[in-house]
Amino acid sequence: MKARFLGLALLVSAGCGPSVVWLGHSPDRSHHIEVLESAGKQRVRVDGVDGAAYLGIGIESLVWSADGRRLAYPARREKGWSLVVDGRAGPTFDGVGEVVLSADGAHVAYAAHRRGVWFVVLDETPGPAFDAILEGTMLFGQGGRFAYVGKTGGSVRAVVDGVPGPRYDGIGALRFSEDGAAVAHVGRRGEEAFFWMNGRESPPAEAIAHHALGPRGGRHAYVAKRNGQWRVTVDGIESAPYARISEVLFSKGGAHVAYAGRRADGEVLVLDAVEGPPYEEIAPGSLVFGAESGPVAYAARRGRGWHIVVNGEEGSAYDAVDRPVFARRGTKFGYVAASRGARFVVIDGREERPFAWAGDLTFSADGRYHAYLADDGERMRVVHDGASTSFDSVIAGTLVHAEEGPGWACLVVDKAARKLFIVIDGAKKRPLDAEELAAAMTQPKFEARFARAEDAELLRRWVAAELVLSRRPPAPAR
Repeated sequence: MKARFLGLALLVSAGCGPSVVWLGHSPDRSHHIEVLESAGKQRVRVDGVDGAAYLGIGIESLVWSADGRRLAYPARREKGWSLVVDGRAGPTFDGVGEVVLSADGAHVAYAAHRRGVWFVVLDETPGPAFDAILEGTMLFGQGGRFAYVGKTGGSVRAVVDGVPGPRYDGIGALRFSEDGAAVAHVGRRGEEAFFWMNGRESPPAEAIAHHALGPRGGRHAYVAKRNGQWRVTVDGIESAPYARISEVLFSKGGAHVAYAGRRADGEVLVLDAVEGPPYEEIAPGSLVFGAESGPVAYAARRGRGWHIVVNGEEGSAYDAVDRPVFARRGTKFGYVAASRGARFVVIDGREERPFAWAGDLTFSADGRYHAYLADDGERMRVVHDGASTSFDSVIAGTLVHAEEGPGWACLVVDKAARKLFIVIDGAKKRPLDAEELAAAMTQPKFEARFARAEDAELLRRWVAAELVLSRRPPAPAR
């Protein structure tokens, strides 16, 4: 992040009146924000209410809390940059870099530059000095825990709750467990790799591919290569050797752990240290657990046929299958399969109508309702529980289902109007603001504060927020 503040460029617009140089919404879509330029100064307007005027606004580091209640952004003043939180400007620095808020909005942290050094300010308290704070490493854990990676010279250190860890040549995959009890990362020192968790370092390895943390209780697993062979270490117990281990995953409750390992006779799923039958291939990224203590599923190939295997039970063979999808509660599951040039959805082993294309299968939380996108070769449609609604086109990746009940929403293309509309339960809700979309596409670091994903995921989150808003009761009249 060295000299990062140079990238917080001022967006200059011509004209006599205020010009909109950036606009957007809070993550929950309940608040509208604009950055305005007038007479050489910029200000932030939220829901029509103007904030103070500054020499510039650091749009790249503007962030909301997830619930839309808190807003923070860097602002340039006469003597430097300050972070403005909830309308109040903090101390002045030579530069302000990345800004993050905790999930509950209770804590704010940002990288600041002063007199040649960088440090992180957490809830107005500065941390140790570094040459740089590595961008994208600042993160909060449950209970206000906080970590990031700082660099000094040729070495880096993870700082956890204000305490710097050991020095490494490189650090990656820094993360907290869901309950905040564990924090871990992978580190490299020379030719050796290490798994570090809660102050303890693993024995050296030739490489560490990835690691996983159980949601609670401090459970952990990492994949390490030693003596040319890959093994999974789960809670300190090392597995048998494999030629390849594609992924490791804990169940939602943390009671079970699964991974796919390649042996000489094929690839097997290993669930709680017990190997399943060998397949010629287990698709990387296809492993998924169901509800809290529910089933495990994956896509596996035998010969030319692909199967979805659920709790050891092998489904029908198809030319191709997508990653299985489970409802958040219960055992309902489904997936998209391809056979003889058609694609179709399979729900609990039952094939639905074939289409030229199908995808984006999604369930309500209890699994009673589902929806997916389909293309019959002429029009796109949303298929929802036996019915369908047709559109000129639907943006793939934007279909979402209501948590409870049969509701759904997506982003569609109206070719006649030449506009994008958010559709909720089949009715056009409103056109998507083209200026907001353009602003988001040109400011990826802003949206990355909430989910580091591709543009389709950004749009899906917008649609999901609009669906939630549509279900809220109207505010009482004053």
